[in-house]
Amino acid sequence: MATRERNESQIQTDITIYGATSFVARHVLNYIADLSPSLPRKFKVTLAGRNESKVKDVLATFEPIMKVKGSIVALDVVVATNTDTAALTTMASRSRVILNCAGPFALYSSGVVQACAETGCDYVDITGEGLFVFAGMLC
Repeated sequence: MATRERNESQIQTDITIYGATSFVARHVLNYIADLSPSLPRKFKVTLAGRNESKVKDVLATFEPIMKVKGSIVALDVVVATNTDTAALTTMASRSRVILNCAGPFALYSSGVVQACAETGCDYVDITGEGLFVFAGMLC
């Protein structure tokens, strides 16, 4: 996998949370809502996942929470399945960093990792799956 230089003009969001409908992603969003009033600038978070209606439900849940907490976070939605290479590449191209919360990682994450590597997007995940981590070390 060749990593290419980042095109900063394409970046539209600070962090994309892939698997935004997950239990852990909701905790991350609550943390961001609590932290964001102290941020020095407006912060953009993209909620991403495989199912548009479920991701939009998370958006509908967290937009009011962000407002109540005085958040300066702007939220938007991207739909990308783990097998849609074009959508994953677009998602990674427009993101400064992707936080992957979509498990099981051995099934759903290789495309996300590849898109990040190809676009130069930073990547972090919450996996505890030893085989997934070991497979990544072999690349």
